[in-house]
Amino acid sequence: GPDYFPQTVMTNLTEPGRTYHVQFDLQPVVDLYGKGWRGGDAHIHYFHGDNQVARSPEEAFRICAAGGLNFASLAGEHFGAPNLRREDVLRTWKAYENSECQMWLGTEAPKSAWGHHVGIAYDPWAVQEHLPYSVGIQEVHAQGGVSFPVHPDRLYPVRESEGSFTVYPLNNHFKYLPIAALAGHLLDGWSAISDEPAGPGKLATYFKLLEMGYKIPLLTDSDYCMDRVNNGLKGVGFWMNYMHLEGNPLSRASVSEAIRRGRVMATTGPLVLFTMDGALPGSSLPADGSERLLRIEANYHFNPWTLSYSNF
Repeated sequence: GPDYFPQTVMTNLTEPGRTYHVQFDLQPVVDLYGKGWRGGDAHIHYFHGDNQVARSPEEAFRICAAGGLNFASLAGEHFGAPNLRREDVLRTWKAYENSECQMWLGTEAPKSAWGHHVGIAYDPWAVQEHLPYSVGIQEVHAQGGVSFPVHPDRLYPVRESEGSFTVYPLNNHFKYLPIAALAGHLLDGWSAISDEPAGPGKLATYFKLLEMGYKIPLLTDSDYCMDRVNNGLKGVGFWMNYMHLEGNPLSRASVSEAIRRGRVMATTGPLVLFTMDGALPGSSLPADGSERLLRIEANYHFNPWTLSYSNF
């Protein structure tokens, strides 16, 4: 992941059929792990519909672990669908809930009207996909999870004729925001560093949400697809959410609580740790005129994981 320096090793693979083992001693750029941060992504597809390549759960685990993820919440279709029973699917991924990179079944719902939400949940089958969005989001909350919109400025669903969106004109999460504000607690975060980060609207909207009183964290997501041969800039580890777990063991519950408390740093490469009087991101300090000690640790050490032309 972006919190480690790149390493270069030269080796000679001379004997056909022989298995070679190469060991790397990785050095952290900033010791985020030692400081209590854990990195991951909640928008990774095991099946997306591309069907270019079929990967096993073990291969999916190795991809996520190699990308530097401590956790991966899988969205959308799952291993074994539609051939395995629900309990068999859950049993398949249970083996990875205490691994080097924890993997579990999340959800990409609701999604059918204005765009996609992803959720960290325990029972993705119980989350309603269609309107009203509030029902699906409240089900995620009832399970103790969190839900947030991803690539919020993408027009959805794509129904166009001769370049014109005739059925759903200008339809995306921006249209949905007033409804979310009126309906109550429906936004646990805002993925402003989404897999299509070039548009300025996502960040401007996030700042507007803060002005409206939504104290929610800025998040990122990759939309990586395991059944796609080449994901380009959507590679695992390019889009990292670091959560400070405050000493709690890594789990769906502790990640969800970190998001609710705003203990989040989202990045496509640069690393910034920000504290005020030792308080973590998401904390509230009284505006009483007291002097505060501000500490910023920043590092932008170029490495192959960095998306240099689209940093935030």
